[in-house]
Amino acid sequence: MDGSVLARRLGRTDARGLARRRGLLPDFAIAFSKVSSSDPTIGYATLVSCNGARVEGVLNNLTDTEIARLDEIELVPEHYTRATVGVIDTSNGKTFQSVVYLANPDKLKPGLKPLLSYVETLLGGRDVLSPSYVAQLTDLTRACSAET
Repeated sequence: MDGSVLARRLGRTDARGLARRRGLLPDFAIAFSKVSSSDPTIGYATLVSCNGARVEGVLNNLTDTEIARLDEIELVPEHYTRATVGVIDTSNGKTFQSVVYLANPDKLKPGLKPLLSYVETLLGGRDVLSPSYVAQLTDLTRACSAET
């Protein structure tokens, strides 16, 4: 969710063109159950269906070429599947069809913890996310595995 990290990954000079804004995905929760390909004790994020929950995220304007680049970064189709879901743009209340990445079932493992650096990258969206969601992510830093 860190705009500068995303811009760098996409070969952009800065995040201004991403038109970043807060999005809400109802009836989903974030889980860190996608097993790392380099360390089976480390978890990366995925979204899981959860009635009544909601996930906050950062909506970005991306080109088809940039989405294809993200597919490469997210290791689609081996590790993640790209899905399209309805996300509410909190700036105007409209629902947009947005791309998310869901971990493949064979890559899920219970009891994993994310690296502190990974959660800090998610917290890079604090300029867009609500204070309560930032606090929720910040609480994760207390439970993160140590850097290796």
